Order: sequence, then structure tokens, then C-alpha cells
Amino acid sequence: MSLGEEWAAAWSRHDVEGLAQLFIKDCEYEDVAFDVVNRGLEGVREWATGFLGSFPDLRVEAIRSFEDERRGVLEWRMSGTHLGDFDGLAPTHRRWSVRGVTVLDFENGRIRRCADYWNLGAVRRQLASS
Repeated sequence: MSLGEEWAAAWSRHDVEGLAQLFIKDCEYEDVAFDVVNRGLEGVREWATGFLGSFPDLRVEAIRSFEDERRGVLEWRMSGTHLGDFDGLAPTHRRWSVRGVTVLDFENGRIRRCADYWNLGAVRRQLASS
């Protein structure tokens, strides 16, 4: 399993500690959709805990990945049910799904930098639909 696929599997298992263990100590985790950069392992843990609190049934399905020793790219589909506060929006109990890409930089077999690119507007539209 590639490191990117391990990343997706940790999210889908809701394994915050397992996700953090994929990263080096002074990592960066950027969510481009939110324009947020989380630094260090504690930043990874806080980001994952908050996101999973909004979508406790979150799944990240790896579609395909490309990696070498220094970097990788993972295309994925993320889905869940909105059961917790999300970016100021009270739970709607609606399901949503969106495709995205994660770009990874590696150091010593772990993730040094992670940047997620996905369409936050598409998720908001799905949560607002009736």
C-alpha cells in the first residue's frame, strides 16, 4: 500500500493517531479549500479530530496514486454525513461526496507536507440542497 493510500485508509478508519504517525514531527498539513495550514503532529491531530467531528462516518476512497521516494499524488473521493458543526453550519444530516487530490512531500519514508485540494463549494451546495 502506498503512503497516500495509507493516508486515505487512516481517515476512513477515523484513526487520528494512525494518521499522525504517517507524518514527520515538524510537518505541514494544508487544506487549500479552507486556506488553512496545520503545523506539527498536534496540528494534524487537531485538524483530523475537528473534521471527523463534523462527519463521523467520513470515508476517503483512494482512486489512484503515484509516488516516488520524494513525493506523491493521490486522487480520492471523500464522502460523509453532516452530523456535527461544519464551518459555521449546524448539522443538516445530509450526505455529500466530492472528489479531490492530495499532494504529498516525503522525508525518510513519512509525510513532510500534505496539501489537500477539493471543492468546498460543492460540499456546501450538497449540504444546502433539499
